[in-house]
This record gives sequence, C-alpha cells and structure tokens, in this order.
Amino acid sequence: MTNRTLTSHACVNARSPGVHRCAALVVLAVALLPLAGPARSIGQTTDTTTTGTTATDTATTVTTTTDVATPKPAVEIASCRIGFDGAYVVGRWTPVDIELQSTGGTTTVEVHFYVADGDGVLCRYPLPGNRPAQVTATAPVRVMGYVRFGRRDAAMRVTVSQDGEVISERSFSPLDSRDEAHIPEALASKSRLWVSVGGDLGAGDAAKTQRSGGNAEPIATAQVDDAAELPTRWFGYEGVDAVLLATSNPQVYRTLTVPGARIEALDRWVRLGGHLLLAGGSAAPTVLTEGAPLARFLPAVVESDSVGLNATILQRFETYSGARHPLAMSGDVKLSIPRLAGVSGRVEARVADLPLIVRRPYGLGEVVFVSADLDRAPFAGWQARGVMLSRLLGLPPDATVSTDVADVTDTPEQVAQPGYDDLAGKLRGRLDQFNGVRLLPFWQVALLIVGYILLIGPIDYLLVHKLLGRAEWTWLSFPVMVAIACGGAYALGYSFKGERLLLNQIDLVDVDVAGGEVRGTCWFNVFSPSMARYEVTATASTPVVAGDQQECLTSWFGLPGTGLGGMDSSTSSLVSEAEAYSTTGSFDTLDDVPIAVWSTKSFTARWRAEAGPTIVADLTLGGDQVLSGKIENRLDFDLTDCHLVYSPASSAASGRLTAWAYPLETFRAGSTVRVDRRTDRFDAQTWLKDLRLVKDQRENQFGFRSVPFDAAAYDPPRDLRTMMFYEAIGGEQYAHLASQYQSFVDLTDTLEAGRAILVGRSEPPTTKIDVAGPSGQATLQQNWVFYRFVLPMTEASQ
Repeated sequence: MTNRTLTSHACVNARSPGVHRCAALVVLAVALLPLAGPARSIGQTTDTTTTGTTATDTATTVTTTTDVATPKPAVEIASCRIGFDGAYVVGRWTPVDIELQSTGGTTTVEVHFYVADGDGVLCRYPLPGNRPAQVTATAPVRVMGYVRFGRRDAAMRVTVSQDGEVISERSFSPLDSRDEAHIPEALASKSRLWVSVGGDLGAGDAAKTQRSGGNAEPIATAQVDDAAELPTRWFGYEGVDAVLLATSNPQVYRTLTVPGARIEALDRWVRLGGHLLLAGGSAAPTVLTEGAPLARFLPAVVESDSVGLNATILQRFETYSGARHPLAMSGDVKLSIPRLAGVSGRVEARVADLPLIVRRPYGLGEVVFVSADLDRAPFAGWQARGVMLSRLLGLPPDATVSTDVADVTDTPEQVAQPGYDDLAGKLRGRLDQFNGVRLLPFWQVALLIVGYILLIGPIDYLLVHKLLGRAEWTWLSFPVMVAIACGGAYALGYSFKGERLLLNQIDLVDVDVAGGEVRGTCWFNVFSPSMARYEVTATASTPVVAGDQQECLTSWFGLPGTGLGGMDSSTSSLVSEAEAYSTTGSFDTLDDVPIAVWSTKSFTARWRAEAGPTIVADLTLGGDQVLSGKIENRLDFDLTDCHLVYSPASSAASGRLTAWAYPLETFRAGSTVRVDRRTDRFDAQTWLKDLRLVKDQRENQFGFRSVPFDAAAYDPPRDLRTMMFYEAIGGEQYAHLASQYQSFVDLTDTLEAGRAILVGRSEPPTTKIDVAGPSGQATLQQNWVFYRFVLPMTEASQ
C-alpha cells in the first residue's frame, strides 16, 4: 500500500484521527509561539543564509520582473558611486551618487532607492525634497540621494519613474561579481571612518598604528580627490568620524561656493559634533583667504605674508608628535607656514609668535588647524606622520577621568553575554521592555503543549471510547477541543501582550549656548498589538527651540553587532517588495511601516534647530581649577538631577583628563545659581561611575567604590549617561561594551576643549512621536529626557 493510500485510509477511519491531531499540534504551536518571547518586526525572523544561488540571484531578490515587450527606457542608470570612495558604514546615512543618461531628448524623472533595513524590510528612499531629476541627451547628469543599509551585504535597487511608471531600474549588490552591478560591502557598525579630501595627510599610516581605546575594530580610510563628490546634506557624513582637508592643491575645492550646499553640509556636520582637521600651508593665503569657502573653519585670519619652512619649525613638529623619528629638511623643499592673526582656541604647538597647531571648538564639534602641508615633503615621507596625526585627531583615547578614591570596577568575567556588544544595542533592548507586555517562559509554553497533546490524544480517546462509548463522535469532539485550545491560546496571548499600541522613548537634547545651535536625538520603540502598517513621524517639541523646527530625520534603528538580527551579520534577508515602506522627501516621516502582531520595531530621530532662550552663564576657571560665576535658567521648566561638569583645558593637553562636577540638584525655572570655592564639588567620576561609600572589612576603613556596570541590567538613565561621557568614564575598559554606533553622543571632546556642560533631566518629551495606525495613536508608556547645555568658560590665565 502506498503512502498516499495509507494517508487516505487514516483520514476516513474514525479510530485513527492521527493526521488531524498532527495538524492540530502545528496550529497550537503557531498560536503559542509569540508567547515565548518578544517578536521583532516583519523581516527580522526571515534571515537565512543564501545557499545554492549565485550572487546575481541574491541581488535580484528585491527586484520585480518587467515585461519583455517594454520599449527601451528613455533614461539609463549609467553608474553608481556610493559612500566616500566606496567606503560607508552599515546602519548610517550614506550618500549615493548615480549617473543618469537620456537616450532620447530632455526629460524629467523621479528617482528612488530601495534598501532593506536592519529587520530585513525594504525601505524606499526618494531624492531629498522629492525633487525630480532633469536628464538631457547631451551629457550625463549626476544626482545624489541618501540611504541607510541594514546589512553589510545588502543589495540596493534604483528605479527611475515617469508619471508613476518605472521606466528604468538597476540593482547593485556586494554579492554581484559583475563590475557594472557591484558595490563594496559596508563597513561594520563599530567601524571608524576617516575621509581625506585632497592630498594624503597620513590617515592610512595613523590607522595602522592606532589602537582605538583597546577596540580591535580597524579604522577605515577613504580618499576623495574632488570636493564635488562630497555630500550636499549634513547627515551624509553620519558614518564619518573625521574629515581631513588638505589645501596644497586649490583645484580640489574649485566647485565649493558660498553659499553652497556642500560647504554648508560640511559646516553643519561639524557644528553638530563632527571632527575636522584642516591642513593649510603654502596655499593658505589663497584657499583660506577671508571670504573663501573653507575660511570659516580657521581659528584665525590668514595674513598675506608667510614664513618659509625651516629646521626650527620641523623640530617643533617632531616634539609634538612625541616620536623619535627625525623630520629633516631636503634641498628642494619650498613650503611655507602662514602667519595667523587673532587666534581663538588652544594653541598646542608654536614657534615664537607663529602658531603651528590650533584646536578650537566649533559648535558641538571640533576643528584642528595645522599650518603645514602634511601631504608634501618632508612630511609625506616622515615615519612619524601617522603618530602625529593620531594625536591631532585625539587618539588613542587613553585619557581617563582622574580620581583619588578607590575604584574597583567589574572584570570581563563578571559581564553577562547579552547578545550585543555596543551600548546602542543595550539601549535598544531596554526600549523593548513594555509594562504590561509579559513574556511566557519557555517551560510554560512547553507545559501547555504537553497539556494540549494530552487533551487531543488520551483525554479525547477516553472521552469518546470509555465515557461515551461512541468512537465516531471523535469527529465532533476533536475539532471542539482544538477550537477550545486555540481560543484559549489566543486569549492567553492577549492577557500577556495586551491590545494597545505602545511607545517607549529616550530623548537627549544638546544645546550649544554660545553658538545658538540645538541638536536632538530620540530613540523609540513601538509595540504593535496587531499585524498592521503605521505612519511614524517625529517633530521637535521642546521650548529650547526658537520658532519652527528646521530639520528632522526619522529612520529605523538597527542592532549593531553580529548577534541574532545584528546588522553585521553576513546572512542575507530575502525580502518582498510588497512589504516595502517609504520615507518622505523631508525624511521626517515613514509611511506604511509594517509591524507584525505582538512585535516591536526600533526607530531613531535626529533633529536640529536654532536655540531660543535657554541657559545664560558667566563662568571663570581660576588658577586653582575652581570654577566661579553664575548660571541663570531662562527656561520655562525646571531641570532636575542637575550636575555642572567641567575640565580645565590644560588637563587634556597633559594627556590625562581631570573633570569636576558641582551637584546642583533641582534648577528652578527663572532662578540663578552661583558657584565658587565654597560650593560643594567632587570628582566627576563619583557621579559618572556611581561611586558609593562602603566599608572595607579587611582594612576596616571606608572608601569609595564604583557600582559595576552591568551589561545586562535594565537601567536606561545610567546607560545613556555612560554614552554621554563614554571616553571620560573609561570607555570599553569600564563598560565592557563599545559605543561606536552612536558615538556622536559622547561629549568628552567638549570637556577636553575647556567648556563646561550642565546636565539635567525633565519630564515632558522633547520629541513628539506620532505613530498612527488602525488602532489609533500610540500611547507613550515610558519616557526619559536628558538635557546637556554646553557653556562657555573662561580661564583666568587667558
């Protein structure tokens, strides 16, 4: 008898309902599965390693077939340039430059980019402002868009449309071996990226010798030879840690204009926390003259006359680098050093009245100016150039907050393995914790399955055979029991998961008081009680913003690392375009975001605006490193748990960061606080590391000990505080987790620059999150709000 015959016989035999029971087991398993753990959004659980397929097959998993009878498109996608010389970081905003060529006359088209997010769901990105692209037949046209790659090996599809109809499309993938369809693989989420523009300033040499705070992740470098390839929006630099500008060849910057999108994007990125190194030597009087595009970054005014490079100047660079390799003059060297007038910032190296290296704060970022052409001889061949460049960029980050108290931190053996290796991953996981949304332990799920097996097996048998004595009634009793079990599982699921659309969010607002700039960051998770699509919008809603919000970016928030669902995973997500959602041209809204039943999805929003009335400070640092002055709160709300943190700029120059903190407790709206030598202060590490006074039983004496940082603990405020001053608190040596994916949050460099930071908390959310779906608006369940005000500080010696 064949298997088909056996199966048919079992189906008609009232005494052998095994097939029904097997099917019932599958039904209940599907019903109970969501109770065992928190599901992520659609697509995350679809990760699968692609086997038995070619790279071309993988690249086309996100494409749709077109009718072979379709005539040749009027516009062709000729080429694609991604990131910076092919370098880009997974999970960060990335510029994509494509070349369009018309095969007919002049035409206007719309361009869209399709890339899978961190959960494996396709996201569609338009050109900024949804602007159309005008393509002519006379010459190729380049257009630049911005996307975020959810996986290192993710494919990208580009479409060109007219009147809503796709007339041309092309796929690009790291897994495609064809040159015309291949793009480089994204850098890992914890990678650092240095971008050099113009000449080679030694970034590659510095990257080879650099140990990034004990982090084994390499530093990637990229070389851009034409400023026309730079992004036109500031967030195009999100994946970049430092930009290095060499001015020895003025032709590189010939396309920069004032005003101009590219120079304004670079300026905005630095003001919002970027790091810029500007090397200006012989060509400085031309490239950096007053009114030139790059002149805004100078810490001074370049005078018309220069000083020829000589042995004394070279020796000073040798001393600054701390290396033993000599920097010798060669006979044909004709470089010069520009003279600077009205220098503002910290002069780190000089010869007499000639500043050589100047470091200055620039908004929330930093600019380092070197008055030499590091890309030309004798610097180009100097063995210690990489070492000096590392110091110029503030690396290696081995500076720690000094302390005179006992500090016992946890060891790596004490840290759990929570499934993430970056603080951003921990923050993301904590936002997944919703009150009232409980998880059914696996053993309880297993127990319910066993009970279900007993119900449809032995119990059903005893009922129809022993109690009722009617075996044929199993056709009635069996489906009734299955229906009761499934209904019970459904009711149990709702009792554990609930039926409300929920929202958790963390807000961080940074205000540059002197520059009048505000940046906001919001991380938020959404819990969906049903399978639905949502519209997600973020807007700034804090009184520190003057007038209307200027710009906001709303996007998905991926999981860094190689763990389950991590963006660094080498697996490929097979996604369906039917699930695709889209971002608007203003990038502040996500449309039709699919979230599975009883699942969560993580998002992030970054916004910037001009500052209104906030905090006014008049602070002076005395020679005894004691801060004196007053701070006025002009906000219309109170700040709680306030701490005023500062560090003398001289401590950073010495190679060891010393920071102090004044506990201000609650800072009332409209009030003024004064600080002086009579005000209580303590080492900032006491607050940052949560030091507590404990008694040592062996020594029979009291001392301060830090509370070990628990990588698995639920403590969002402490997690964010660690991210806010990551290097100052000890970096990975203290936290045992990296903090690279959201590294812009760390303001240790601001402390090192000699500025004070007022840290406080408040109640109202600073970012308004609208999540609209079939079940209405999301309910905000948990919210944490932090403010940081960067205050100018004058040292008495100045």
